Amino acid sequence: MSSPSSSPPASSPPSGMAARKRARQTSSEVHTQALSTMFPSPPSTVASGSPRAKRRREAASDSTSSSEGVCIIQEEYRAGGPFLCVLPAQTLALTDDDVFSGDPARGANLISAVITILQRYQVQMKTISGPFRRRGVYEVKGNRPDRVLLIEAKKEDDSAWYNVIEAILNLFAGLEHEDLNVELLDDRANEFNISPILRDDPFVSRWPSLKPRVMQVLNDPDCKIPWKTVDCVRLGYQASADETPSSITVLITIDEHAIALNNTWLRHEIQQTLNAAGAPSVAVRIFRGGFFLCVGESKDYKIKADMGSAISLPGTNNTGTLGGYVSVAEMGTGQKKIVGVTCHHILRPENHPSIADIDLHGVRPGQLPNIAVMQPSQSTHDKELKEIYKIRRSAQALLTGNRRLMKNRTGQEQERQLDRAKLDDRTANQDLMNRKQFVTTYGQLGTCWCSSGMYRRTPNNARLDWALIDLASNRKGAKNELPPKSEMTGEDATEWDPAYKYIIGIDSMGNCPKLYKIGATTGQTSGSNNGILSVVLASDPQHQLEPSMDWTVVSSREKQDSYCFAQPGDSGAFVMDEYADLVGIIFGGNTQTGIAYVTDINDVFNDINQTLAPNWSLALMTDV
Repeated sequence: MSSPSSSPPASSPPSGMAARKRARQTSSEVHTQALSTMFPSPPSTVASGSPRAKRRREAASDSTSSSEGVCIIQEEYRAGGPFLCVLPAQTLALTDDDVFSGDPARGANLISAVITILQRYQVQMKTISGPFRRRGVYEVKGNRPDRVLLIEAKKEDDSAWYNVIEAILNLFAGLEHEDLNVELLDDRANEFNISPILRDDPFVSRWPSLKPRVMQVLNDPDCKIPWKTVDCVRLGYQASADETPSSITVLITIDEHAIALNNTWLRHEIQQTLNAAGAPSVAVRIFRGGFFLCVGESKDYKIKADMGSAISLPGTNNTGTLGGYVSVAEMGTGQKKIVGVTCHHILRPENHPSIADIDLHGVRPGQLPNIAVMQPSQSTHDKELKEIYKIRRSAQALLTGNRRLMKNRTGQEQERQLDRAKLDDRTANQDLMNRKQFVTTYGQLGTCWCSSGMYRRTPNNARLDWALIDLASNRKGAKNELPPKSEMTGEDATEWDPAYKYIIGIDSMGNCPKLYKIGATTGQTSGSNNGILSVVLASDPQHQLEPSMDWTVVSSREKQDSYCFAQPGDSGAFVMDEYADLVGIIFGGNTQTGIAYVTDINDVFNDINQTLAPNWSLALMTDV
């Protein structure tokens, strides 16, 4: 176990950058909270894209975090190891067979020993919780949550946290709890507030000259940091952006699977670059998180599918959103038809023999007529049936005389409960029949008519990710009507009340400070348009594509850790302005910051017209 005077190995950036940038300059006066200096840390070791079990083995063998080989992951205002889940995180109870579940004294003794370590290194502890299970909200379902002891404490600008984590992990090893993790968390790790940079902010005109310098650091061959997105927003640490001035901050999201990653030198490198370019007031913060294409789970059973309905390919749990509808006209005849709009990655046929060509070049009208689109989505339907079966099992347990359920109830209470069980059983059976019949008769919304592919860009390097759905004859007739307020779901279901209750026109993202969307997962939400485009790395690195430049929507809510403009399942959702004009389509988001990424509808429509030519073209939105 380390002595109180021990300190972690000195930070060592890659050799190429170290030779060019040996002189570091601190900038504590610049957004002190955002730039709170991390404790000294070991050389960078990166392992990304590997399963959790493999990451644990690599952490034990590859990490150089200490002389004893423990893996310590460092973030601003947060650290831990040997595994540290990505925020936002959910906490779950231990399983019944866990050694700590049946032995409270074991947990109490462990916490007592940990408190002694905290006192030795003079770390200001607030609370200790656990052990319990903990995992990131956006982790792949099926991953086993990690067992963790969570310590809330104040982060200081010294090596105390590092020494505490090293000592605690050595304590765990000595007690044969090598699979137990520790996490130190400062309140500021969660309580940050992101707000947009307004279009008329003077910094907007400065960013085009600063961005290439930031990208040069990230793309340097000596930089091994697996970054995902670069966003430039305003960042503060109070409950509301109105309560404190927020600083313009460059947010860099790095691979959530990276282990033992020393990113302190990278933050200082970029800060130094900005200082040299005459922008010392711009802060830098690095998050560990993920860029996600918005596929998830959600809703409904209607013959004429509404905007925001959940769709998927048959037999897959990757759910997306039916954004809405557009009208296309056949050249020559002028005959029109209505088609649905969503994202290509939702309808991407992974096992198709031509998938590589489809991803690179897209699909022309009618080229792949057999790609069926389901609505409701497969996962929505499965989830609905599961809930109904659960209700029916509970009802049948009562009806078959389960004495335990009837215990301590009077004769009158038992009679009422049996009557309710009979009603629940009849209703569940009817619901099961109706849901299954709907999917048999109407489950196929249509087929993928044409799409953009995954890796194409506009002339201004915006991402193209759209698909049109040729509607089945028995599913036609829906309009771009906003759902009635009584049917709206989501955080902002009562806030938006445009004069027109349907989409009648389009506008540009650049003209709209306030934005709204209706998605399959989060329902109706609102956000603010950021004045600076974000840099988003391609989701498939094998194609070696340039990052795209995309519009950014920042949540309107005060706490981004509990609210996002979009979540997995919202890809394809139409983005609208306060007048219900269509301005863009959501294709992805950031798990750590709650930021959503949008393609301007004018870019989408221009590319659709090029793909449809020479036989078809888009008609007016009023023709829908």
